[in-house]
Amino acid sequence: MLRSAVLLIFVVIGLGIVVRAADSTPTEAEYKSAWHKLTVPGTWDDQSNGVLAKFDGIAWYRAEAKIPAEWQSTQVTLGTEQIDNAHEAYFNGVKLGGAGAFPPKYESGLKELKKYVVPSEHIRYGEPNVIAIRVYDHDGKGGFKGAAPSVSAGGQTIRMEGKWNFRLGDDPVFAARVDDKNATKLPSDPASFSKILASPHSAPAGKAPTDYTPIVPPNEALKTFTVPDDLKLELVLAEPHVKQPLHMTWDERGRLWVVQYLQYPYPAGLKMVSKDVFWRAVYDKVPPPPPQGEPGLDKITIHEDTDGDGNLDKHSTFLDGLNIATSLALDRDGVWVMNPPYLLYYADKNHDDVPDGDPEVHLQGFGLEDTHSVANSLRWGPDGWLYGCQGSTTSSAVLRPGLDKLPVHSMGQLIWRYHPATRRFEIYSEGGGNSFGCEIDAEGRVFSGHNGGDTRGFHYVQGGYYQKGFNKHGPLSNPYANGYFNAMGHANVPRFTHNFVIDAGAALPEPHRGHLFGVEPLQGRVVEAELSNDRSSFKTKDLGYSITSTDPRFRPVEIKAGPDGAIYVADMYEPQIAHRQHFQGLIDKDNGRIYRLSAKNSARSKQVDLGKKSTAELVEHLQQPNKWQRQSALRLISQRRDRTVLPLLKKNIESSTGLFALECLWATYQLGGLDDAFAQKCLAHKEPLVREWTVRFAADLPLDLAAAANATGRAVPGPREVQDAHLTGHRFAETRTSIPLARKLVDVAKSETYVRVRSQLASTAKRLPADQALPLIDALITHNEDADDLHIPLLLWWALESKATKSSAAIIGLYKKPEVWKRTLVEKHLALRTMQRFAQSGTRNDLLIGAELLANAPTIEHKQELLKGFEAAFKGRPLSGLPDELVKAITEAGGGSLALRVRQKDAAAIVEALKLAAVEPASSPDPKQKAAAEEAKTRRIELVQTLGEVQPSGSVNVLVAIAKSSADNDVRAAALTALLGFKDEVIGSEVLTVFSSLHDDVQSVALTLLTSRAAWATQLLEAIDAGALKPDVLPLDVVRKLTFLKGDKLAALVKKHWPKLEGASTAEMQELIARFASVAKSEGGEPFEGKKIFMQSCGKCHLLFGEGGRIGPDLTAFKRNDVNHILTNVINPSAEIREGFEAIVVITTDGRTITGFRADQDARVLVVRGIDGQNISINRDDIEETVPLKKSLMPEGLLNNLTDEQVRNLFTYLRVGQPLNSQ
Repeated sequence: MLRSAVLLIFVVIGLGIVVRAADSTPTEAEYKSAWHKLTVPGTWDDQSNGVLAKFDGIAWYRAEAKIPAEWQSTQVTLGTEQIDNAHEAYFNGVKLGGAGAFPPKYESGLKELKKYVVPSEHIRYGEPNVIAIRVYDHDGKGGFKGAAPSVSAGGQTIRMEGKWNFRLGDDPVFAARVDDKNATKLPSDPASFSKILASPHSAPAGKAPTDYTPIVPPNEALKTFTVPDDLKLELVLAEPHVKQPLHMTWDERGRLWVVQYLQYPYPAGLKMVSKDVFWRAVYDKVPPPPPQGEPGLDKITIHEDTDGDGNLDKHSTFLDGLNIATSLALDRDGVWVMNPPYLLYYADKNHDDVPDGDPEVHLQGFGLEDTHSVANSLRWGPDGWLYGCQGSTTSSAVLRPGLDKLPVHSMGQLIWRYHPATRRFEIYSEGGGNSFGCEIDAEGRVFSGHNGGDTRGFHYVQGGYYQKGFNKHGPLSNPYANGYFNAMGHANVPRFTHNFVIDAGAALPEPHRGHLFGVEPLQGRVVEAELSNDRSSFKTKDLGYSITSTDPRFRPVEIKAGPDGAIYVADMYEPQIAHRQHFQGLIDKDNGRIYRLSAKNSARSKQVDLGKKSTAELVEHLQQPNKWQRQSALRLISQRRDRTVLPLLKKNIESSTGLFALECLWATYQLGGLDDAFAQKCLAHKEPLVREWTVRFAADLPLDLAAAANATGRAVPGPREVQDAHLTGHRFAETRTSIPLARKLVDVAKSETYVRVRSQLASTAKRLPADQALPLIDALITHNEDADDLHIPLLLWWALESKATKSSAAIIGLYKKPEVWKRTLVEKHLALRTMQRFAQSGTRNDLLIGAELLANAPTIEHKQELLKGFEAAFKGRPLSGLPDELVKAITEAGGGSLALRVRQKDAAAIVEALKLAAVEPASSPDPKQKAAAEEAKTRRIELVQTLGEVQPSGSVNVLVAIAKSSADNDVRAAALTALLGFKDEVIGSEVLTVFSSLHDDVQSVALTLLTSRAAWATQLLEAIDAGALKPDVLPLDVVRKLTFLKGDKLAALVKKHWPKLEGASTAEMQELIARFASVAKSEGGEPFEGKKIFMQSCGKCHLLFGEGGRIGPDLTAFKRNDVNHILTNVINPSAEIREGFEAIVVITTDGRTITGFRADQDARVLVVRGIDGQNISINRDDIEETVPLKKSLMPEGLLNNLTDEQVRNLFTYLRVGQPLNSQ
């Protein structure tokens, strides 16, 4: 027998058939004449043994995917990415779209990631469907350079990874299904895919494509790494003992605890109802806490070095069956577990590493929309609070079970904390990147990384607001923040370091100590950066890379300093680290590694069991150079509650400086030993860190409450603390300190030389009540040197603003001091923002405060600065409706606009206003003119509204003309509202001549006008009686309003056309609720389509994520995931009317009837906002009677004209957690 590696080709000349050995490579001509098999992903250059290395042109890929019958009710999509160079995608012969462009107008689409919606009418459910990709290669390698195409629906994915049919050339039939006519041109052995690799009901199988990202075995892995010459890298843990490692911590015995994130990316037991382009999902329900519900795959494991050789040789599982568990923190007799939506506590009182039973739920309501952004990174702070992060693409409504009726709402990235002893939860600091990593340095400062570029992360100060992706992740919780902090300064660098550790140990050589070590999962490396002071904050500078690897699967996601002072890095070991690909099934759940980075010549030392040390010995341990050793000793001191060491701790504080004094202060506070008298001593300490932290402790919790709670470890809040602890609108609970301590804080503020102490004083001022905060702010603003600090100016503003709602008089008291206006912080930062905040609010009381500010400003320069703040607040808002006092103050300050001069009844201004209001501006298609046109429109509306308020002679004719003929609906609506104050009977008849031609929104305003006076209402009903208008033009709520008007003819017409004014019965409403609930809860809703429906209906009255009307309640913080509750409010709106939105009818002395709710009021004026969104100001002297209505202003039947698909889309949108800013 002849054996040879040479391919043998037998040519049967008589038949003209070429028979080729099975393992041979076709020629280019054969690739053009017939179909062959190539692997996807991959390029044809790499799979043709060089035959197609120079081929540039058009080729086709083709395969079949069997679409499950269960997908019929869900939108199906086809995803593609990084196809070189341009492509078109076809489904059963129908073109879905493409990336780039084919010749002759070639454009590359290589970098595009596409998601094509497949029309349901072209899908054959339960059968194979043809997916064809037409590819044009311009130069270089052609084919699939990214992941394989995938077909997805409802969270399930068919990943088409493997052999595809491939052919060179171009023929439209290559996209078609096989039939008798085209069979000869299509593959006889079609490539086929049907396996579902991901599912929202259980974790996806997640097998990585090893053919193009080979797995390096653990014992070979270290060969792929490079570290600096003075460091060494060791593998300490790998599969099968650890997979998907997400979080690490160590107990006092030095044992490593690992959270293995095996359930990611889909929560177990949930069905995905929808997801948006950012992969934010809406699920069908909230999972119960474990062990209830379907168990997940996540687990917490313990790994121990039993013989001190550095190898973790003993492995056990503390807990499994968890469902999206992200982190843990160790307590004396149990373990805290972050398992969104819950913070859980598992007791283990006998310390046998087995939970004693089911967990206790301490917090609930953390968001689950995006499992790479859920609450994470649980850890103890030096103050005895548990700290954690929340990522950018989740939102939360956190409750303390058994204590709270209303949750704390948040959107997007933040740092939160929880105090177990008092059960206080609060937002520590808001904003940032996709916060997934919480670092607390040796001085107790809080940091987190960033998923963007050009920085290494954020330095979080207490009460701070930080930059975020506002369009994508929602606004800051405080609408009056009027500023935010940026990330730490850094040179331009690619994204990202989401997690880092700041070294404070002794295991690394001196050149590396104190540096920031950050993981870069996209690049597969660990960066080392210098952290240096930048005023009261920090900046960073890269020094190099501590770990790099040639293995593309190295994906470091977690980094910590260990008991030995070394740096530990957890590696998920993935082909790529991208949430989108993970959701599509491209995830490897079989691997994971943990590495140790230490000094090259460091010796291995056996960990001392800190749990065996006495408390006094642990106090001495607080002097250790290793940060982990100090933090662990502090944790044990706190959790033991051994108060016998308090004298020793206090002695150490008084006799020491530096970190030892600070550690002893932390321990004293956590043992309940920081009483009022000792706190005052510490405020005079020579160590600035001691002063800084004492300032913080003064308002973190009332010192007596903190002492009692920390001493016993039990929740001991009184009634006030229970009520107030769950936050005011400013995300914290105000804390009143003692009078002597408050005075001492003010003394410190006046003379403090250390900038970070002053920064903490500003944060603390925000947490104090106004009578204690204002003197502290007054002292801090004397430091002109802080005007250019990165944090202090805004911290002072936020402290001042937090008192604006309840203590505005105290703020005005501050500005009545002439010397305050001379301070640089006030001139550059505070005065303008103070005026802006009160003007933004827009209530009469706050606008009158603005008038007082202008009156108190000592110079024209100060007044002009205040006017800048006022103008910033009113940009795009009309100036009509301002109190006379404010109008006068603005005019005297030199800021009198035309509308304000009209308010002053200036004759020349009135003539000019009538002339300008009557002019209809010419439209321009030039987009550059758009901003100017919008500004002109705002000013015109302002003049129209002002004419309605002042009512000068000649106004009626001008306003009626505008109402009848303006091309702008907003201007028309303003004119109709302005006419409410006039009595002329001709107004009604004139408006009726154009009523039928008005836009729906304008018709609503016209009805408010026509039904406000008996004469006009009679004219309206006469038109209905004559057949000029149909009766259904009047909603039932408007007809009910007519019953308050006087007139026999009017009453007769109402009775004739509406003999019954009752709405639907309760039984009918319950039936509607049940029917719509079934539709709303079904799968397949499209949130972007739902948003359009919302804006066309609900959004006319309600705000959601800052968009919509301001008539009804803002729905952003509403419990929108409760479909039945929403439906009850929509279908039977009068069943439960939100406080503050009760409807009233105001009957005036001149015969008007105005319906709406109280939008604002003071002793002189009542402002009523109607269902048309217009505000109507009524002098109280003109009010004859105010009658409360039992019916809601919200009409019934809002869903009746929507299709099931529209209802499904609407409720899908209502349940999303964050803004939808693009599709």
